[in-house]
Amino acid sequence: MIKSSKFENDLMRLLWVEKRLDSIYFGFPKIPKDKDSDLFKRVIRETIIVQLANFIKIRKHLIKESKIKPVDECLKSLWKPIMDLEKPIFELRNNYIAHVQDVNKPFDKMPQDIINKYKVPTSYGDWLFLTGCVCSYCDMIYANFKEDWKKAKMKYESKTPFPEKYGLISENKYHHFLKMAFYQAQKELGQKGFRSSR
Repeated sequence: MIKSSKFENDLMRLLWVEKRLDSIYFGFPKIPKDKDSDLFKRVIRETIIVQLANFIKIRKHLIKESKIKPVDECLKSLWKPIMDLEKPIFELRNNYIAHVQDVNKPFDKMPQDIINKYKVPTSYGDWLFLTGCVCSYCDMIYANFKEDWKKAKMKYESKTPFPEKYGLISENKYHHFLKMAFYQAQKELGQKGFRSSR
């Protein structure tokens, strides 16, 4: 098996983050603006926060490479707005998004407490701006390290096994399977005297 260097692995980690944020950056504005879309937009914002936390960690690893440092310094206008929010990004991620209050004092600190403490932007436009900053940063890193990037990608792909398909539920049949599972749970609750609705 071909072994990847730490730098090559970091480039691939950066690609994982970029691909997720790139799809959000272009897809988010297409979400219909109706009363039902706000919760979905909040879920997307949570995904952005998780990926920004990943970006922060990966960038810290990358800039340890002497050849990355001078390029990274030129990209300060892209990474600084994210680094300025490092603490609240990790607090929100660790307390509410990735781990949902699995701490000693659950709900001791509410999301709004974190937002108010750090004056975290709450508009979707701010989060899309940060998403765009990561995508632009990645594009410029790849532009300056094309050969490293190609080599990292080739090594990564050589390790990737042939994709197998698992699962039997298609997108047009998931509802049928859920209905069967729901009715079974409803039946068992009813038989034991429990309710199945709010």
